[in-house]
Amino acid sequence: MGSKMETGISFVKETQGFTIITNSENAIAAIQGKSGTKIVP
Repeated sequence: MGSKMETGISFVKETQGFTIITNSENAIAAIQGKSGTKIVP
């Protein structure tokens, strides 16, 4: 598992929030749920 995934999982565990992993070109699409990897509790 990559460091981005490990960091995202740690963030979600500690905050009970969510995180999205994507690149800057796809940021808006990721927020809209159309791109990226979303990690939820």
